[in-house]
Amino acid sequence: MRRLAALLALALAALALAACGEEDRETPASAPAPELRVDVTEAGDPQSFTCADGCDEQAIAEVVASTEDTMRACTELYGGPETAHVTGTLDGRAVDVTITRNNGCGIADYEALFEALGVEPPIAR
Repeated sequence: MRRLAALLALALAALALAACGEEDRETPASAPAPELRVDVTEAGDPQSFTCADGCDEQAIAEVVASTEDTMRACTELYGGPETAHVTGTLDGRAVDVTITRNNGCGIADYEALFEALGVEPPIAR
């Protein structure tokens, strides 16, 4: 009986020690919110947009990646004078991209960017 009591006391002490520090554990940090700013020129008055709650970060990342693809074929179709300058951070990576509507790829990127931001793309009138 003494052995059983000693084992029980030892087990309880081990459980108590194992529980120590549970509240001290750090919770995993959530992914930082994107800090993006889009400045639009040549579409009337200059405008600025940010990636607020609800923007599609994955779609914006795809737009940024597509602007870096030097091998894609783009139609030679002029879409207008509008320029979007995207700066900030996305997925912890610095972003500094300029999107113009001077060809088919730029037109598609411009429209996809503003769709991901959840706003109508500014177009010169």
